[in-house]
Amino acid sequence: MTHPPVNQPVVQGWCPGALRPIASGDGLVVRLRPPMARLIPCQARLISRFSVFYGNGLIDLTARGNLQLRGVRPQGHQQMIMALREVGLVDDDVEIEARRNIALEPFWRMGDESARIAAELHAVLSDPGAPALSGKFGFAVDCGTAPILPGTAADIRIERVQGGLICRADGVEAGRAVTAETAAAEALALARWFVQSGGVQDNRGRMARHLGAGAQLPRGWQSVSRMPAQPTPKPGPCPSGMLVALEFGQLSSDTLDALAELGALRLTPWRMLLLENATEVPDLPGLITDPDDPRLRIDTCHGAPGCLQGLAPTRALARALAKHLPAGAHLHVSGCAKGCAHPGPADLTLVARDTDRFDLIRNGRAGDPPDLRDLTRTTLLTPQAFSTKDPGMTHIYETNGPRIYAESFATIRAEADLERFTPEQEPIAVRMIHASGLVALASDIEMTPDFVAAGRAALEAGAPIFCDARMVSEGITRARLPAQNEVICTLHDTRVPRLAEEMSNTRSAAALELWRERLGGAVVAIGNAPTALFHLLNMLQDPDCPRPAAIIGCPVGFVGAAESKAALIGAPPVPALVVTGRLGGSAITVAALNALASRKE
Repeated sequence: MTHPPVNQPVVQGWCPGALRPIASGDGLVVRLRPPMARLIPCQARLISRFSVFYGNGLIDLTARGNLQLRGVRPQGHQQMIMALREVGLVDDDVEIEARRNIALEPFWRMGDESARIAAELHAVLSDPGAPALSGKFGFAVDCGTAPILPGTAADIRIERVQGGLICRADGVEAGRAVTAETAAAEALALARWFVQSGGVQDNRGRMARHLGAGAQLPRGWQSVSRMPAQPTPKPGPCPSGMLVALEFGQLSSDTLDALAELGALRLTPWRMLLLENATEVPDLPGLITDPDDPRLRIDTCHGAPGCLQGLAPTRALARALAKHLPAGAHLHVSGCAKGCAHPGPADLTLVARDTDRFDLIRNGRAGDPPDLRDLTRTTLLTPQAFSTKDPGMTHIYETNGPRIYAESFATIRAEADLERFTPEQEPIAVRMIHASGLVALASDIEMTPDFVAAGRAALEAGAPIFCDARMVSEGITRARLPAQNEVICTLHDTRVPRLAEEMSNTRSAAALELWRERLGGAVVAIGNAPTALFHLLNMLQDPDCPRPAAIIGCPVGFVGAAESKAALIGAPPVPALVVTGRLGGSAITVAALNALASRKE
């Protein structure tokens, strides 16, 4: 058999937990259950080496204090098990390993009640005659100064109460007083009752489900007064050394190797490692030492592609969201509606819908109805994304201007039919669609082949821009103009009312008479009045009238708008752009002019 060279002495003693592999998106996942949830340095080094040689070098610490080696190649799985057996880290009997599912409070000391009970429970569960329990059925030994594992999944709990210890079934307050000498036997008897009363077959192998379905505990189990639980510890000094958290419960083989140099490690059910007798922690990738780090308030699964059910990657998003998380709030980022990383409710839960969209649930579980749907990653990465106000009062929206533009233009190019436009025309059409919000506008935009070249050349040469309305002139972005071009609107010139009266026409049409002297070589932008465009066409029928370099003709309306634009594009006197039909307006006209003035989106 070929496996990594082992230069450390063979580790004898108890074996880790069940090693049945679990299929995932990055290969097989192999779970280890170290006895006493403790690794001495040579064990940690071997696990690190095996994780690289047989897997992808990533190691998870679960919510029950177990290790999971990820990315194990199917063809190397059996070799890995054999290698672990050679160094005393795997039991030959997989069924026994499945039964030895024990969560132990991490602050135990050699010879104290927690350590003695865990050792005895390990021994009785290793006996071939022990009850056949499911791999999920677990025990919690919580015999410190006060219970500290109430949030850790377990079916039978041995925990501290005022004046002593009790053994109790999860899901009820009923228990039985025990001592360090009798606790393991009582726990085994309760497990045997669970099997004999049908708990394995009827209720998915879990005690709380079994009791909730109506099963009655054996005689002698009475309601007990339990002690208040201690809060979950944070990274920092602790009675047995130093606690360090793992970002989202994962560490690399290199980090595990480096930690092994510090001494023995204890695995906690809080996705933290306890470094025995350590007084400081090195700065290593994936470790969290700051007790106020917001990542400590985030639960997330692997997501895609590491999980076969995951619809989107989750961990990079969770990492980016940490700085936006409100103080004290708990965030759960789930790759699907199963919510494996945090089955209970959270202040904020994000559930992937596809690779880039998530639903947001407030004060609920991953499978609950969402408060907000189809939030993009871009939207989520804003300071407002996780406001804890009432959903009806909170609007989550993108606040980064460049990202808004980029996403808008990408959407337009994905949805609009732009194939008929040349590369020079396409950015102008995109900006006009953006201004109108109408993807269908693409079919109404018409440009003469020489429009872009003629219009840009005129603007770059310093030509003035004539506008039919202030809404057009004010909308032009001066910073985009290539030659500080003068923008002219004569609609409110004091001479216009008299001209309109003399011409028996609108003021919009009359205002164009004031353009004649400077119209030659100019760029015209008409976005409001069909009468202005009609009058311009009439002016250009006069051979003595100066001719502009280009016309943007996009007046809007129900009377004359379609006809005036049809007249322009049907027989264009100069290079021109129009929006056919009734559509048009100042915003679309301005968008066309701004795009003509600068190629920058």
